[in-house]
Amino acid sequence: MKTMKKMAALLLVLGAAFGCQDKAEVQPQQGTYLIYTNMPVGKFDNLTVRVNDKEVGRIGQPFVGTVAKPTPDCDTKTGVSVIRIQRPEGSYSLDAVATLNGKQTGKWSSSLRFETGDCKRTRLVYDN
Repeated sequence: MKTMKKMAALLLVLGAAFGCQDKAEVQPQQGTYLIYTNMPVGKFDNLTVRVNDKEVGRIGQPFVGTVAKPTPDCDTKTGVSVIRIQRPEGSYSLDAVATLNGKQTGKWSSSLRFETGDCKRTRLVYDN
């Protein structure tokens, strides 16, 4: 009888450990874009970025590249000078507006093409 109880307890433990695991949800394949600007400090204090009319982040400072690292690395996380966006494969619209003290100082519109596993970059170029 004790052996049967031990066996039943063992089966319950094994069932809990192996039989009741949640199946991993299938995640859509995604691509990555890093958005940044060369707009100088003093020309903007806020740069709002929208993808398909939804705000995805704000930039408060330009990305300052170096000779060794002229663009953000693909593993860069969203921060004050870079916005990291991940989306399923497909085409999306990008709109961005820079302001200084509430007054518009720059505006950009383009399209983004996300491709599975790719990391792309878009620099919002300041020409003045």
